[in-house]
Amino acid sequence: MEPPNGIGSIRALGYRLTFQREQIYYALERLGHATPDQVSQVLPDAAGVSLSTVYRVLDLLEKIGLVHHTHVGHNATYHIGGYDDHVHLVCRDCAVIYEADPHLLDSAFAAMLRDCQFAADVRQLVIYGRCKSCAPDERGAGG
Repeated sequence: MEPPNGIGSIRALGYRLTFQREQIYYALERLGHATPDQVSQVLPDAAGVSLSTVYRVLDLLEKIGLVHHTHVGHNATYHIGGYDDHVHLVCRDCAVIYEADPHLLDSAFAAMLRDCQFAADVRQLVIYGRCKSCAPDERGAGG
């Protein structure tokens, strides 16, 4: 079975495409990475979607492969599925989440994964640090 492609595929997967499901999906698409609370906050008041509905819809959309989640700190952060796998880089200061190509880690992880005979799910990999905007100038005063 091919992976789902966008909210329009929800009917093809045997589910109803409701107004609430559509609004939650598009809110998450606009936000990029977001917690259920953040999704709820950007929904139009006219959508009439409770926070519990946001959680239920995100769970359903993840079950059918339209979204994925990663645990960032103590929160589940969701993002649209169907894109290439990526590593999450989280700034400890401003909380911005960046995406990086997991192949950049190939040389670092290859030996470890081979020695442990382990297949990593990089969608769950989160690396914490400080982004360029928040990190102090590492070049020092001398230039």
